[in-house]
Amino acid sequence: MTTTTDPITAWRAGWTDLARSTGWTDLARSWLDSWDTAWCGPRRAHECRHEGHHGRCCADDDHLRCCVREADVVVRARVGERRVLPLRLHNRWRRERPTTVEVGPWHACHGAEVSVQAAVEPSSLTLAPCRSAVVRITLDLGGQAGDEGRQHDVDRCGSSYSDVRFEGCARPLRLAVIVCADACAPVDVECDCGCCA
Repeated sequence: MTTTTDPITAWRAGWTDLARSTGWTDLARSWLDSWDTAWCGPRRAHECRHEGHHGRCCADDDHLRCCVREADVVVRARVGERRVLPLRLHNRWRRERPTTVEVGPWHACHGAEVSVQAAVEPSSLTLAPCRSAVVRITLDLGGQAGDEGRQHDVDRCGSSYSDVRFEGCARPLRLAVIVCADACAPVDVECDCGCCA
């Protein structure tokens, strides 16, 4: 007696066998892990020992991604960094387009509130017909004000977002900033040289 197999079941079984035999799922997973590590540090939540950090890093905190899901551009940084975000504006029309670029107010999404100062250069320009121009947005990330005017690290990771408006050119662009605390996935240095013994 012969048994008939559902074509979809047979197709699914064939793809499952192929994936297991070639190991492409393992390769894809290792590639994604290396890409994620390059962006926000290794996923080592147990190494976040900073008080008030609740033992979670920005790479592991799903709440920090609340504004990232709706963002067009995501910048990951630490307190005290200056990040430059170049944007290429393209005029596909056959007439000039006067354009003004402005970064709106910043809104804290989750975690620590971080001071974000944004500057646009140039803030206004005229796009030539069928040409492109690059605009630079400079982001200065400050922390909690401390003694002697120094910027202290945040207590825990945080995220904020703002809308970049292009008057006369394009729809607004949502920009999200994720700021990682220093206690989140720092570079480990072991004191094992024996020079202090």
